[in-house]
Amino acid sequence: MATRRIKAWWGPGDDEVAEGLGVEDLEALLDRLEALGAARPFLVDLSDEEGNVLTVGVGAPVTALAFMDGSQDPPYLTSDTEEPLIEGTMWFDYAGAESEFGPEQVISAEVGRSVVRAFAATGDRSGVAWSEV
Repeated sequence: MATRRIKAWWGPGDDEVAEGLGVEDLEALLDRLEALGAARPFLVDLSDEEGNVLTVGVGAPVTALAFMDGSQDPPYLTSDTEEPLIEGTMWFDYAGAESEFGPEQVISAEVGRSVVRAFAATGDRSGVAWSEV
């Protein structure tokens, strides 16, 4: 099987971009972005060669995921949990705008990172429950 390559983009105008990332390079990038997001958590889009996009929140001990397949058509998915980790909502900056996730969408950063690793390596995103939005 060919090595998958991931494109990542983030920033106020989605103007920060890293391309051709393998799993290890993506892990290193997300580690750096986690530190940058500590003061103001933000979302990072990750796309594969088929145009599937996994969005992950960085900069907090919890995260939220969103997924859109390569067609860019609905359904759009978000991470889902029956055991909320927070009360209220979690906010992430997304290209300069606030993006809100409810407690039912917020998962641990560790679980989120494992889904990111699987997505980058194989395209799998089964490590978390998903709900349509």
